[in-house]
Amino acid sequence: MGNGYTFALESAIFTALVFAVMKAGGGKFDRSEFAVFGDDLIVRKKLYFKLVEALRLSGFKTNLDKTFSNGPVRESCGTDWFHGLPLRPVFLDKTP
Repeated sequence: MGNGYTFALESAIFTALVFAVMKAGGGKFDRSEFAVFGDDLIVRKKLYFKLVEALRLSGFKTNLDKTFSNGPVRESCGTDWFHGLPLRPVFLDKTP
């Protein structure tokens, strides 16, 4: 990331893109419809494809290997979710 300023700046840029997608779709800017934390973006499924396109048009590349839009699995900020329930496997850092 470089420094602490980068995180806040990218959060602001991505929030502005979500805002633009919501407004372009004729909707209102509803804070409960999304979350942005650095480069982790969580949006309602109805905004997903439009946001991915807005990101592409803005010069950003979405990592489709880490992006979930279909099925019951979601991931964000190091947490895993299945049907809206938190589910994170156990990781062993060293051999017991």
